Amino acid sequence: MAKAKLLTEGHRKRGHGHATRHSSAAAAPFSPNILKSPLPGLARTVGASQRGPVATGVPKRLPSVRISNRLVAPGTLNRTVTPKRPPNADLRTREYLTEAEVERLLAATKGNRWAHRDATMILVAYRHGLRASELADLRWDQVDFATATLHVRRVKQGSPSTHPILGDELRGLRRLQREQEPKSPFVFTSERGSPFTTAGFARMVERAGKEAGLCFNGRTG
Repeated sequence: MAKAKLLTEGHRKRGHGHATRHSSAAAAPFSPNILKSPLPGLARTVGASQRGPVATGVPKRLPSVRISNRLVAPGTLNRTVTPKRPPNADLRTREYLTEAEVERLLAATKGNRWAHRDATMILVAYRHGLRASELADLRWDQVDFATATLHVRRVKQGSPSTHPILGDELRGLRRLQREQEPKSPFVFTSERGSPFTTAGFARMVERAGKEAGLCFNGRTG
């Protein structure tokens, strides 16, 4: 009887101990350290199992798209269009000035600040048929005072030639060379000593034409 009682108490103690251990294990809080596993991918697998299906690591195949690098012009292009210059035949009936008109131009330049230079430019351009670019590029080494000749270099694939210089033109060039300050290898220069420009010559001729009562545009080739 006593032995049976001892066995019964022993079973109770062992049962109580098991119950205590089971209750302590059930009451233990969740620890995130259990996700830290030395096995690779275990923590990710556990986390993914809580969120949803486990990813297999194979990327999803996207549909193929063909990209063309061909430039497509816009349907409508807004830009500023420069008006075209009308032909010379619509602006004037002839492409030259008469001797009387040149005399009127020379007289109109007398009131200019550099009257002698401006008159000599008009006279040389008229006598030798020079373009504005050929006149602006004229140099003193092209003028031969000893033989009274002018060596003309043409632009736009023109043929060079030698022209005689008349007396009034020769005197005007001598005076211009003598009074030129500062000295320059170019025949016609501005007051700063730089070569005269084609635009400056066109403006000067246009002003002289208005002063002389001639209606024409001073634009030249």
